[in-house]
Amino acid sequence: MATHLARKERLDYAVREYAEGKASLSELAKKTGLDAPTIMDGIVSVSGKDKAALDAFLAAAKTLSKLNNDPEFYELAVKAVS
Repeated sequence: MATHLARKERLDYAVREYAEGKASLSELAKKTGLDAPTIMDGIVSVSGKDKAALDAFLAAAKTLSKLNNDPEFYELAVKAVS
């Protein structure tokens, strides 16, 4: 139970930091030890009702995917919001 709570706190922190524009997904993954798809799922669950936030999230994921030459990253982001 303590492990689950600690993980939830790290995810909540990551979602909050991302939503406030304080850190990128990759920075948050390194800082929290959570993988990017897990953080993406958390972001979507919080901001999924907000179309503008969802569009911004997917645009950022697409940009990161292109910059890192990693098409799978964008595909994961799309799956996370589906």
